Amino acid sequence: MLRKYLLLGSLIAVLCLSGCSNGSELPGYNAKIHYSSSSMYKNDLMDKILNEKIYKATENIEVSDAAKILFRVEDMNDEARRNLNYSMWRAQYNAVTEIHIHTAKGGLSYSLPFPAFRGGTQSSPISGMAGTNALMYTFNHPFIYTSLSVENQPYEQSVQYLGKPYKELNQDSVTAALQNKWSQLKQDKFDISSIEGSTFKRENIINSRWSTMKTKSEPRFLANDISFALPNEPDTQYVLTLMVREDGEQGIGKRGVEDVIANYIVPNITSLAWLNESSHFESFNNFNYRVLNDAIEESSGNEYIKIYKNPIGITQTIEVYPVEHKGLIWANLVDIVTINEAQLKARHNMRHGGHTYVWNDGVPGVRVYFAYEDGTSELRFSTQDAHNLYIHTIRYNYDLNRNKLPPLGEMVSDATISNLGDTYKGEVDFL
Repeated sequence: MLRKYLLLGSLIAVLCLSGCSNGSELPGYNAKIHYSSSSMYKNDLMDKILNEKIYKATENIEVSDAAKILFRVEDMNDEARRNLNYSMWRAQYNAVTEIHIHTAKGGLSYSLPFPAFRGGTQSSPISGMAGTNALMYTFNHPFIYTSLSVENQPYEQSVQYLGKPYKELNQDSVTAALQNKWSQLKQDKFDISSIEGSTFKRENIINSRWSTMKTKSEPRFLANDISFALPNEPDTQYVLTLMVREDGEQGIGKRGVEDVIANYIVPNITSLAWLNESSHFESFNNFNYRVLNDAIEESSGNEYIKIYKNPIGITQTIEVYPVEHKGLIWANLVDIVTINEAQLKARHNMRHGGHTYVWNDGVPGVRVYFAYEDGTSELRFSTQDAHNLYIHTIRYNYDLNRNKLPPLGEMVSDATISNLGDTYKGEVDFL
């Protein structure tokens, strides 16, 4: 049902359905929340529906290749194999999503408190601005459609501009301007009278506004948007949209999305430029990855591998392997195995582990984290294009260096791939 609104969701983001007023007036904002934990936004109904879908999907299929690698499935009966299959499929959903969009001045990073398995990249014309386009990225959960548009224009020249300088906007002027803008469009899907919006303030973003708008038909969907710029990039405007069913039957509902935006997404919006304080980009066979500023490259003796080490013993390993990709699914079997090793604690002497889905400029990847009883830790990020598998692994001793470690998690997965061509044009199915 949600798919019929996806193209209109793209239009919403390009037109910047946005607004707010001060920090406490962002819908869903809770001043008592000081830590953005993804566990706060788990939805029992959504999990129940998801569990039913996964259990049904595993009802008549053979045990997965990943399960064969990790467990002695030949010793299991049919019910045990099915339960194992279910556990491994479900484990892949126990993750958050991290999104990086790169620009000339660094770009943007933010997180979603749920896994986004499907995405895509497209260029959309900007309404009322001939010859201009905005980049559009989509990241879709099974029940939540999200998009981010990027427009390289100063605020006063962008589609975000609502007829007044930002400091002169208030709730009435934002709502009126958005309703007027939408009334001039030839569309019959959204209820213009339902539009609400205003401005809001946060230290990590500027020119920030929110808005909401409902669809006309039943079941009704609600589009929740924020538009903003980064303090160090005032000439790049971003619009982030989350669209869900208003009644919550197939998602987390209106109030849930407000909580996610106000207390989870907005607080963790950051500029990728801050990673330059501890790292810089280097390249290896079309893979552009971050290396610690104090790391020195060592000989690997292998044409597919590069190794770097820094003075406190952090080791970075870059691997680039030719893998001819075929088909619609982009996850590598190695990713599936490591995800399940982390979630099911299948590694020897493992304290804990987890995984995060990462999208770099619309290109999917997986970051897996392992922590071991001896105090060592490992971060592993992998991504692909049509011809190569790229793996960045960082190993370090957390117990010995916990007070002087750079942001390794963000660094290992901040990457780009050169010369992608049409590899990720259109919709991408990751898992």
